[in-house]
Amino acid sequence: MRVVLDSGTSIELGDTEATPTIGITDYSRRVTDDYGVTTVVERAFSRRMSVKLALPFDGVSTLQQRLANLRASSALWVADEQIAWLSVRGFYKEFDLDHAVPPLSYCTLTVEGLAETATVADTGIDPAVAGTSTLLLLQPVTIADANLVSSTVPENDAPEWSAQTAYPMGAQVIKAATHRIYESATAGNVGNDPAGASGLWIDVGPTNRWAIFDQALGTSTTAATSVAVTINASVIQAVALLDVTAANVRVQATGYDRTVAAGAGAITFLDLPAGITRVTVTATGSAVAIGTLLVGKLVGLGTTEASPSAGITDFSRKVVDDFGDVTIVERAWSKRMTAKALIRTDAVDVVANRIATVRAQPSLWIGQTGLDSLIVYGFFKDFSIEVGINVSMLSLSIEGLSKAPPIAPVSPGSVAWPDITDPTGTKPTDNADVTGDNTSKDTNAVGGMPSKTVLDAAAALKARADALENETIPAVNKAVAQAGAKITAAQALADAAKTRADDAFIEITTRVTEVNTRIDSIEASGGYDDTAVKTEVGRVDSAAIGRDAALGQSIQTVSASIATTDTNLRALVTTKEQAAVGRENAISQRISDLIAEGGGGSEGVDTVARSEISRVETAAITRDDALAQSISTFESSFSGTGGNLLSNTAFVSTDGWYEAYSPTRPEYGINIAGDQFHPVGENVLAIHQIGRIEGQEPYFDWTSAPVAVTAGEFIQFWAMCASHRVDTTIYLGWVNTAGQVVGYVDGNTIFTPGSDASGNNPSSFKRSGVPSVEVPAGVVAAYLLMRKHNTYAGSNPNDSYAWFWRPYIGVARQGQNSWNGFSSGGDRAVQIATDARISSVTTTFTNADQALASRIDAVVAEGFYDDAEVRSEITQVSRALVDQNTSIGNTLNTVVTNFNSALGDTNTRITTEVTAVSDATQTVGQRVDQIRAEYNDTVASVTQQAGAIVNLQGKASAYVRIVADAGNGRAALSLWSDQYGGAWSLTGDGQIDGNLTVNGTITARKFDRFSMTREGTATWSGNISPPAGQTATVPWSLALTQIPPLGRFIYEFTVVVNSNAGQRVAGTRNGRPYYVDYIGDGGITIVAVDTQGNTYRPAANSSQAVLATTDFTPTWTATIRNNNYDSGVINEGDYYSTQISATYTITYISLKVTWVAI
Repeated sequence: MRVVLDSGTSIELGDTEATPTIGITDYSRRVTDDYGVTTVVERAFSRRMSVKLALPFDGVSTLQQRLANLRASSALWVADEQIAWLSVRGFYKEFDLDHAVPPLSYCTLTVEGLAETATVADTGIDPAVAGTSTLLLLQPVTIADANLVSSTVPENDAPEWSAQTAYPMGAQVIKAATHRIYESATAGNVGNDPAGASGLWIDVGPTNRWAIFDQALGTSTTAATSVAVTINASVIQAVALLDVTAANVRVQATGYDRTVAAGAGAITFLDLPAGITRVTVTATGSAVAIGTLLVGKLVGLGTTEASPSAGITDFSRKVVDDFGDVTIVERAWSKRMTAKALIRTDAVDVVANRIATVRAQPSLWIGQTGLDSLIVYGFFKDFSIEVGINVSMLSLSIEGLSKAPPIAPVSPGSVAWPDITDPTGTKPTDNADVTGDNTSKDTNAVGGMPSKTVLDAAAALKARADALENETIPAVNKAVAQAGAKITAAQALADAAKTRADDAFIEITTRVTEVNTRIDSIEASGGYDDTAVKTEVGRVDSAAIGRDAALGQSIQTVSASIATTDTNLRALVTTKEQAAVGRENAISQRISDLIAEGGGGSEGVDTVARSEISRVETAAITRDDALAQSISTFESSFSGTGGNLLSNTAFVSTDGWYEAYSPTRPEYGINIAGDQFHPVGENVLAIHQIGRIEGQEPYFDWTSAPVAVTAGEFIQFWAMCASHRVDTTIYLGWVNTAGQVVGYVDGNTIFTPGSDASGNNPSSFKRSGVPSVEVPAGVVAAYLLMRKHNTYAGSNPNDSYAWFWRPYIGVARQGQNSWNGFSSGGDRAVQIATDARISSVTTTFTNADQALASRIDAVVAEGFYDDAEVRSEITQVSRALVDQNTSIGNTLNTVVTNFNSALGDTNTRITTEVTAVSDATQTVGQRVDQIRAEYNDTVASVTQQAGAIVNLQGKASAYVRIVADAGNGRAALSLWSDQYGGAWSLTGDGQIDGNLTVNGTITARKFDRFSMTREGTATWSGNISPPAGQTATVPWSLALTQIPPLGRFIYEFTVVVNSNAGQRVAGTRNGRPYYVDYIGDGGITIVAVDTQGNTYRPAANSSQAVLATTDFTPTWTATIRNNNYDSGVINEGDYYSTQISATYTITYISLKVTWVAI
């Protein structure tokens, strides 16, 4: 056996001995409650392997040290290269070293694998050693709407649920989408989806048509004379029916038609021909019923060994009280089976995968066809395989499902009086009075308070809880939602004001006619050998006026760069200030950018780093409103392992880029329309079309030179686009080995309105492309196509522009949904990229009706790696709004982390939102905190909501609610107060560590008497007397379930022991009296010991305090001892004496132990 570390290092541990054992640890949740109802949640599993190794005697210490070094290391443990289940990636759980006689020693090693969810596809082989398998597994198909072709049973058990109908308590409805029947648990039930989590509906069970497919026992599809269903599935190799009441069952399929008489037990059809994908099952008779119908794949698990065992698990309740009275409550039962099977060793992986595949799916396990006790519908409890050289042994334990009883209607309902227990002797007699005189036994049972008073108090608390759910919380939520809508509307007005200001600026620039411009520029460049250095300082100032407009603008640029064969670095500082005044508008704006970027490595593109600080400040006054806004961004990024596959992405010329058009050539070029329409310091490819072409759909393209790609890899492509009066789209073209174009991938079509004010702002360029697309078979190259479409109809002026910036083709991952970082053209795509940025947007907006102040801050860090995407983000949003009727304040803080990889997606989000609203009718405050964690489709969350509301009528309410929700569990705590006082509500199981004092009345619907008491009885009879000097263990014990460290044990005890202890036998010796005395130095010991070593010894009709300080499970056992003492003959003078140990024989034990929590 060897272990392979993650580094690739292989360490030999020893020779694998015969029959290593494999098994499974299943993390799926299968819980069967006291009534036999099983809940299943599929989760991952891990493989388990136990191996015995032989190694040289003098190598034991070395192996011990090696294993100690691996104690916290995940590795690949290989016991057999030929069997996948004997190669486990995980950790060793334990090991034992056996220092045997030289030259060999042994090591027993147990390895537990890492959690996994997928099993290997089934090859379909039969693992039997000879012939065919007799231990079979029917893996059933889950029947959905698409599988059920037809059924003679209608789905009309109750009316379809309607959101507009108010349902009384006890009313039943169905939902065709879930095929379930629901019963209203409250009166006036309107608008609550029965399939939701409102708690106001009870899921009664499946509809009659679908009961046959619900994978549960205890429900049936019934009909007067016949039930016929037709089912489609990808593979149907067997059909089985359970709990059938009918005369005959017929199964029909292509080339198959068989009818059998229905009897007790499972009815199986295991001889279907190959290739069947549709079957029709028909049951006929009188009052036909089918409990469960299974169709699916039939696989073998080997040859069943002799003597498989079968039994049942009984969930009935049988309780004997202190007086010997027996209470029996009949409940469900389920089958169980254990079996062993011989399998070929080369089929071990197949069998293990077949069993692991159905770990959370009820399946039909057939130990022997024709023997119903060995046909069990349920789950495997455990399995193991002892791997032999040629033949291996499978050990399998199966637990069946029980027949769950149908849910009783909510109303009317009753509980039989004898079924109500009476642990404290305070239960009233049947038909006892319920007067309010406080004199009868039943009223004293609730602390002397009349039952009507208790019920009225419970009803009042219920009414207040209903008021919280139906009045207070909805009122707060409504006020907060209305406030949110107002803020959203005000923000939309502010955004519209910003757009109007931008449009006004553009409009002003078209009205100025007299322009004065000053341009200053200083440049220095040089270099030596393979190094080029350049610096430039530029300034452009312009002033323009028109008849009713004025415009002033200043642009300053400072840049420096250095380029070598291994590096390409650039630093740039730009500041743009502009002010414009028109007839109804005044706008001022300052835009500043600080950029440092560069690459290193081969051709300067193995790594690309960029840092940028930008700030845009705008102040505008229009005819109706005033706006001030500041946008600040700090960003740094790094990308490694290669750059862009495209070349000449900086567009210093049009080399490597080609024109394609139809029907006529437009204007092609670099930076068409001037500096206002390309980012500062960078170039764009541009297309300018005069007019519009009617009657056809023209195209005008820039296309790149082809770049090499590999079929089966994943590619990302995109470019940044801006345009005037036209749509733009980026495409990726595929090229085969013959140089022919064999297809295209479309990016998203976009329209980006350009302008003098925003055409040189990088944020005005929008991305068109696809984050991840697979290279088709036969494709060897790809090229980028950047298309400008036809000028919009009715455009004025009648022309259009398109600008393309930063084109990109690079390697992506399968399923990637994020964009790679940009780098200049090279020969490899970015596979590692990191990015960090901080942004802040501050806005103030006023008009005649309202005033809005808003601030949004975001901190983002993200990374893109070969096998993962990682992102962390913190955002803070603060908003304040006032108008003539309302004052609103709102903050929203969010912390988000994401990790996405091929193994799955993990996400964590923490949010806090606080809202305060005051208006003419009420004042409301609310705070909502949520922590949410997700892994793939599994979600866990904690939500805390607090609210307070006061209206003008003096009604005040306040509440706090905490909800924890994960998996199938939910816990909630609600605290609230109003004019009637304070109250609380708790959902979920609970535990209190410490003292609880209640100054009031406790009203409970039921008490679990077993939380207050435990009791057990054990009896034995026989005849045991050990030889002298020995102790014998009596085959008897009594155990209670786990108890807490408090209370007392009460014993009722009888034991029958025959002994000669204390007896004297008289005789003579040498003429003098001779006495033989039997001393009691042996006897019976019955004792239980807790985890602290305290002992508990029963005595008849006695009690004993619990001395333990932690929970423990008390178990009493019995031993009997006969000692072998013999004093010999002692001369006492006038007589002789001898002392001998007495003999003890035990024939009967009866012990009853009751633990009480007092």
